[in-house]
Amino acid sequence: MIIDYKNLINKYDENLLSKLRGFGEEEFLKFWVPDSEKLKSIYNLIDALVESQTYNAELINLDLVEEEEKDLEKLLNIAINKIEKNKLIININKKKYIDFKKENKKVISEVKKVKDANILSKLDDLKYDESISEKYNKIEKIIKKLNFNDKKIKKEENEESYVLNLSDNSTLEYYINIDSGVVTNAFHNSKNIDKKSIILDTLCDQIINKGISEVADHGVIYVEHFLRSKIKNKKEFGIFLPRNSGGIFNLIEKNLRSSRDHFYNKANIEKKEINKEYKDISKDWIKLSFEDQKSKIDEILEKNIFRQFNVNSSDIILKRVIQGNRLEFILSDNLKGDFEDNKLFKIEEVLKEKIDSSIELLSIEEKDSNKLRLSNAPKAV
Repeated sequence: MIIDYKNLINKYDENLLSKLRGFGEEEFLKFWVPDSEKLKSIYNLIDALVESQTYNAELINLDLVEEEEKDLEKLLNIAINKIEKNKLIININKKKYIDFKKENKKVISEVKKVKDANILSKLDDLKYDESISEKYNKIEKIIKKLNFNDKKIKKEENEESYVLNLSDNSTLEYYINIDSGVVTNAFHNSKNIDKKSIILDTLCDQIINKGISEVADHGVIYVEHFLRSKIKNKKEFGIFLPRNSGGIFNLIEKNLRSSRDHFYNKANIEKKEINKEYKDISKDWIKLSFEDQKSKIDEILEKNIFRQFNVNSSDIILKRVIQGNRLEFILSDNLKGDFEDNKLFKIEEVLKEKIDSSIELLSIEEKDSNKLRLSNAPKAV
């Protein structure tokens, strides 16, 4: 496959007002998100090729500068065979590429670092108080039990304690294992069930047994995701960001990140530029052919899902397996948009349990093939 990069960008610009992705017939274009920075855009394109299981291509009309060529050398013998000013020979070794992603070795350009630093430097302008968006008023009627209050546990010698003090003497406390950096326990002292105590309780549930780096970067987003999954009519919420949900989310996030930095400094650990908790995929699962993977998935659907969730074989159809752990299904109207009972999230949990903990469930619209990521980061149930 020959991909004319300049032509691709021009085509994207022409369709910018009406489409964000999927602006061509090629399969990889369904996954590609262009970037204003050429290098980032090329990395995204290679990701898209992997997603579409296209492992060989020739990328032309690039007009790379010397610094960009040097940057791309990181992918030599992993995803790129040859680098020239106007051409890349793409030959992706799937295993090496997955390992590369796991080890977080993908280079971020200095320009991107500066942009990110500028964004982060403005975080202090955010609202840090205990306000909570009125959109969360419904959770008091939905969640009627607290699970992590009055559960103060004695701190072990190999644990560090961190605290967030709120008004009305409300306190959140969590322990971090000194050796592993994992949050081992979390609890709060709220007595009444209200929005604030529910948020604290959900946070405790979401951060236990996760690394402090993951907790600092995504803990609050996990809480938002879980609470929104309990509420109908969630479209007006916007994307998962603390600033969309009230000052208390910013306050919690600031505390978690401050605790991470303090923990790293005390332990003399260098903070990672990129944080993502990658899970190793079972080698036994990866080595199976698609036909064998499909056969196993169909068996799980038949034995553990159809009767339990009142669906049948026409409601959920496996289309393909992406990078070993991303299962893409075509869903019937019986399942599309079904968030009230968390049916899709629960189905994903079954697949994780029966196949591999790294499994992600994705759905694809049969008519327009727009992808919808359903879950992975937070717990569904």
